[in-house]
Amino acid sequence: EIRDEAVYFQCIEPYVSSIVTDSELRATIVQEIAKKLIDTITIYEYDPEENEENLCDCMFSLAYGTRVLLHQTPLKLKLNHTYGILGHNGAGKSTLLRAMSNKTLQGFPDIEATYIEHHIPEELHDIVTLDYIASNPKIQAKGISREVIAANLAELYVTEHMMNSPLSTLSGGNVQRVNLILAKLAADPLILMDEPTNHIDALSIIWLKNYIKNTQSTTFLIISHDIKFMDEVCTN
Repeated sequence: EIRDEAVYFQCIEPYVSSIVTDSELRATIVQEIAKKLIDTITIYEYDPEENEENLCDCMFSLAYGTRVLLHQTPLKLKLNHTYGILGHNGAGKSTLLRAMSNKTLQGFPDIEATYIEHHIPEELHDIVTLDYIASNPKIQAKGISREVIAANLAELYVTEHMMNSPLSTLSGGNVQRVNLILAKLAADPLILMDEPTNHIDALSIIWLKNYIKNTQSTTFLIISHDIKFMDEVCTN
């Protein structure tokens, strides 16, 4: 990047002198040419993510009732990145994730996503834990057996008794673990996490960190007040 007019003058003036003999006019012309060249300088900023695969590159709008939260907002998500979503309480962070998951976000592409919360809809409270995962359409489409589901739940410290009990009997932390395993097995390209470390113990948080860091072909969007956790797992 060179913006010194004197440098341009030295380079341009010899060519102009053969055409324009009047020194004052020549200086004016050379100055104008130099100014035009300097004004066209574009500084290339290196983007380390430039050659990485996009999961989406879109412009979206988000509303909650009659309130517009985001309007014509650009969003670019890269595959295999983990994004932390920041914003004050009530800004619409959870609303954004739900809209992405429900495919109701205007302008957002049709991407399969799993939204992880720490509660179960009331109409599902009486379903047995194993059945809850096994009956999920994404799990059925992948042909994942109950044995594989049980092995994955055990990996995250969900006991056999919990697996065979109704969801309504599980604590908030155990519901969170169950939903994490559901997301892992569904293996969607977009995983949306809303306060994933809430109600779970230190060992489960270690499992969660490893899951996020080691999962391939997936993009994570995370809302969390756990700053240490976010610093460890987020790439953006």
